Amino acid sequence: MFTIGDYVLNQQTGHLGKVIGYGQQTMNHNMQTVTLKVLVAETANSQRREFVFEDQVSAWVKWSTETYQFRSAELKVLYTEQRRSVSAE
Repeated sequence: MFTIGDYVLNQQTGHLGKVIGYGQQTMNHNMQTVTLKVLVAETANSQRREFVFEDQVSAWVKWSTETYQFRSAELKVLYTEQRRSVSAE
């Protein structure tokens, strides 16, 4: 289980972020499942800077702080390069 403040990666979407809370989702036949609320700092394919993304706990894996900081810097470079190529067209 994750604790608030952990850095996590969504295996399906590729979103990286920090756990900010838990939620729940009703599945078929009124089954409840636990979800994880994550503050996503930035993604390479998104124009939004920060947003909250919620998904089932099983979709997330723990991500180290050092790796997250490196990946976040890498995404910022990709985002800047994409903006430059679009503005050059």
